[in-house]
Amino acid sequence: MGDPRVGAVDLEATDEIPGTPLIAFDAEVTQLAATSTRFALDILLDRNPPEFPYSAYLIGFKEAWVFEAPFDTRPISIEVPSANAQGSAPNQAEKNKQAADALLEIVKQQTDANADTSA
Repeated sequence: MGDPRVGAVDLEATDEIPGTPLIAFDAEVTQLAATSTRFALDILLDRNPPEFPYSAYLIGFKEAWVFEAPFDTRPISIEVPSANAQGSAPNQAEKNKQAADALLEIVKQQTDANADTSA
């Protein structure tokens, strides 16, 4: 048998090469999956008060950007418009559609760019 490391790809993420994907280790994926599951269950079980006081969180797995250390978590406060705000539902629905369309366009452009480079 030959050396199993021959032809192996280094999956360590770096910011040195623009356009390279950032790779998560199994431990990071597991931590994010577990936290996301707890967050989803809190929503589905409609706990009052909720276990998670904020609607969204940023979770850092290393010291970078706004994160001061691994597992540094930053809550994101999201203002929810009141149900009796005039015109908020149709206006918000249109904003949601515009945001979804913009995200789909970004994904399409990225997919097209990846198809062009692999061809």
